[in-house]
This record gives sequence, C-alpha cells and structure tokens, in this order.
Amino acid sequence: MSKNPKSLILVFIQFATLGIIFATGSVLARNPLLLGLESLGICLEIWAILFMCRQSKLQVTADVAPGSHLVISGPYRYIR
Repeated sequence: MSKNPKSLILVFIQFATLGIIFATGSVLARNPLLLGLESLGICLEIWAILFMCRQSKLQVTADVAPGSHLVISGPYRYIR
C-alpha cells in the first residue's frame, strides 16, 4: 500500500463518502431515468474492474507504480 499521505487521505475521503451515501438514504434512484443511468454506471464499473484485473495489479491508491503503463483499451479508451 502507498505511504503517500495525500493518496491515503483521498482513499479515506472516498470510503467515508460512500459510507455517508449508504447511511443517509436509498442507494438506488427512484426515478426510472436516473436508475437507468445508475445501472449503466455500475455496468461500466464492473467492466473496468474486470478489464484492469486482466491488465495489471490493482491498488487502492492512485499512485503510479514503477514500470506501469497507461491503459488505453477496453473501457479506458472512452473514459479516463
């Protein structure tokens, strides 16, 4: 895991925000249009995670590992 304090703080903020979202209300949208957008986002997330598991080692922090390369295929050709 990274020892960079900035990366660790950002990971903490990310998980704290997710905890607040889960604790304060409905996780899924009630509006059909918003639920569709949310579903598309979840599908994109799953595709990205599966793609990255095949391409490289995953880590929680956003620090660039030595010898790493920029992935520009799969879902990452559309979204960066």
